[in-house]
Amino acid sequence: MADRHLADDDESSVADREPSEHSRGRLRRIEHPIRAVVWAVVLVAAITASFLTGRLVQVPDRDQLAQAQRPIQVTAQVEERVVDARTVMVGRVVAGRTQMLNMNSLPEPAVVTRQAVKVGDIIRPGSLIGAISGKPVFALSAPLGLYRDLYTHDSGDDVSSLQQALRGIGADVDVTGRVNWKTTAAITKLFVGKGFPAPTRATVGAGKSSPSGTGEESAASSHPADKPNAQDDPAIPYTSFVPLPVAEATVTQSLPVGAVVAKDTPLVTVQISANTVSFRADAVLAAKLSEGQGVSIQADTQQFAGTIAAISEFTEASEGKIPGRDITVTSSDPKFAELKAGLSVTVLPQAPHEKSLAVPTVAIRQDSEGNYLLIPGATGADTKQPTSQRIPVTINYSGNGWTAISSDLLKPGAEVILR
Repeated sequence: MADRHLADDDESSVADREPSEHSRGRLRRIEHPIRAVVWAVVLVAAITASFLTGRLVQVPDRDQLAQAQRPIQVTAQVEERVVDARTVMVGRVVAGRTQMLNMNSLPEPAVVTRQAVKVGDIIRPGSLIGAISGKPVFALSAPLGLYRDLYTHDSGDDVSSLQQALRGIGADVDVTGRVNWKTTAAITKLFVGKGFPAPTRATVGAGKSSPSGTGEESAASSHPADKPNAQDDPAIPYTSFVPLPVAEATVTQSLPVGAVVAKDTPLVTVQISANTVSFRADAVLAAKLSEGQGVSIQADTQQFAGTIAAISEFTEASEGKIPGRDITVTSSDPKFAELKAGLSVTVLPQAPHEKSLAVPTVAIRQDSEGNYLLIPGATGADTKQPTSQRIPVTINYSGNGWTAISSDLLKPGAEVILR
């Protein structure tokens, strides 16, 4: 019995504790009433915002939906303009021919004692190109047939060529074929004008003339000892002149003072022909080009006027080049001569087309009937696709994204549909 009473007491105590714990749980659920209120407000605000958004958004009507689904036509205007249909040709600068200015005979030793010209200088007939072992060297117009030293009364074809060359530089000399005082006076003026003493028998040589001299005058010149002042007689040293084959030449190499002149190391080397541009054109393009035709040469930011100088025969493909004809272009612009060999340039014919009706090339269409354009037609709310009208055209030429056309149905400003 005692044990039963103890058990009943335990159950009673447990029952007493349970309501107490339940009460505490209820109190915990309302420990943060502010948070509950905040969450409630947020929920109400979200519901209200959703309602208002739904009221503000309008459902597009059927016409608007149809309009939005209709394709958009992209158009451009017909213009009257110059369509540049020229083909851009790419070529390279080719250096002109060079020539060494060699003398027929060199003194021993042949040392440069004056450097009269430098690389890039222009030399002409009558120019001093330098001095070798104290003796000046002048350029004279070719042909120049000098092969011996000349003295008064010497005669021959070599004398005639010298007199002709002297006349070319403005000397008062007659072409007689015989050395006279005018001839020697012109040589003396040439030497003294550049700071060298006048050449005489004593400074030039022994005074022997070639067998071409005839008569008593020639005999007298062969025996200078019979004359009291023979050593002071004027003379013409043939080693002081070199032939220049062109009216102007550009120096590409010039030996400095102290250098030794040799056959393969001349005093001066010159460029005797101008730089050119060379490119290869295929058969179609070459047929549009002709010798003497003007072109424009573009080198970096520089532009030069040029002329087609030569068109070669047809050549098969070689060295990475297409089959076609080699085109040579020249330019008289002085700055063109300064371009370096191998420089890549572009060449364009100088004559563009006249103004004509033109449309963007992407507007051109083609079917079994030929070339045509589409112009916009009338559209309505009940039309799912925009209408268009077919306009036949004749294509003349194209270039730079534009096509020149002919049509009696189009005028400048008309709208055409692009692709």
